Order: sequence, then structure tokens, then C-alpha cells
Amino acid sequence: MSEEQISDLRHKIDELDDKILDLIRQRMAVSAQVSKAKTDKSTIFRPAREAEIFADLSRKSAELPAHFVRGLWRVIISASIAAQKPDFTIASSVSAYPHALALSAGQLELLPKTEQPEMLIEKLQQGTADIILIDRSEMAGFAPLIASSDKVHLIAEIPAGYARVDTGSAYILSSRPADRTDRDVALYYHHQTSQLCEYTAVQSNQPDTDENWVLLGFFVQFEA
Repeated sequence: MSEEQISDLRHKIDELDDKILDLIRQRMAVSAQVSKAKTDKSTIFRPAREAEIFADLSRKSAELPAHFVRGLWRVIISASIAAQKPDFTIASSVSAYPHALALSAGQLELLPKTEQPEMLIEKLQQGTADIILIDRSEMAGFAPLIASSDKVHLIAEIPAGYARVDTGSAYILSSRPADRTDRDVALYYHHQTSQLCEYTAVQSNQPDTDENWVLLGFFVQFEA
């Protein structure tokens, strides 16, 4: 291939970059319009809507690496969140930090990771964090704190490997409940045994009649 042909291809790339940038500007502008039209200004992070977007992208981009598409849109969506709430803040446990890092995508404030469940829950209750992420394996330790607080809500689960690192799945907790969907999973906690049970909408609304079972909340699952 001649230098002239290479130059022509680079020129086409430049033109495509301009178009992509213009489309991103348009998307951010429409996102801002949606934000202005919202009746509930407090709910910025909507995991059900994000799960829907990423599932749709996955269906439409089979020829592209999944992590590339997911990472690109993660930046765009997190930037939209930041535009609506510049001080939107994420906190996480040590184990869930890779997921928190991926979720912030360099656009949202990320607090230092912490090992103490009480400290993380306190960040939600005091409003110093908008959402917190914990590893799935840590939920039994957090469950009593979630069950005893009306300011802590389970809203989503990020699958293992979502952040393209060797880490387990992570739960997302918020100070506000998320939108309900027909794909929600209910998570129950047993006070005496610390057992956790998940039930989908098509299953029983409760594990059994044992009064020791407590509903921790409903959450949407992001696709792997």
C-alpha cells in the first residue's frame, strides 16, 4: 500500500472520529434533556435502564469484543451521570474495588476502598457516597446492617469478570430504591443461619414461612 493510500485511510479515520464526536455530543444533549424532564431528580443511577442498554448493545455488536463495547459505553453513561450530578460518589469494599473502578470509568468520584462494613453503610446513610459496591461473598456480613436500615437498598448485581479482572460478582447498594422491573431478583437473608436465597419474579415471593427470613431487597442483574 502506498503512502498516498495510507494517507487517504487516515483521512477517513479523522472524518469518522469527527462524526463519532458529534454523535456523542448529541447523546449527551439528549441525556441532559431527559434529566431536566425527570420528576424524581434524586435518582441519577438507574441500573435497570443500564442493564437494558448493555443487553441491547450486546445483541447488536456481536462482531466486536464485548469488553470493548461495554467499556466504551460505560464511559459515556458514567459521563452522563456526572453531568447530572458532578459529585456522584462511589465507595466499595476492597474485594469489589475493581468493579467500582470500572463503574466510575474515570468519570465519577471514587472513594478509597475500605474493609469495614459499618463504615461503608455509614457512607450511604450520611450521604457521602451515592452507591457502594460489595463482593457477593461479603453479603452475609452486610445483611444485618441492610435489614436494619431504611436508607440502604440493594439495587443491582454486577457479574464476575465484568470488570475484566479476576474478581467475583458484586452487589450495588444505594441510599434509594431502584426502579422495579419484571426481571428483578429478590434476595432473602436468614437471621439465624446467615443463609442467603435468591428468587426471581417467577418463583415464590418468599423462601418459606419461617419468620427468620428477611427480604433484603430486589435487584437487577447485569449481563456477563
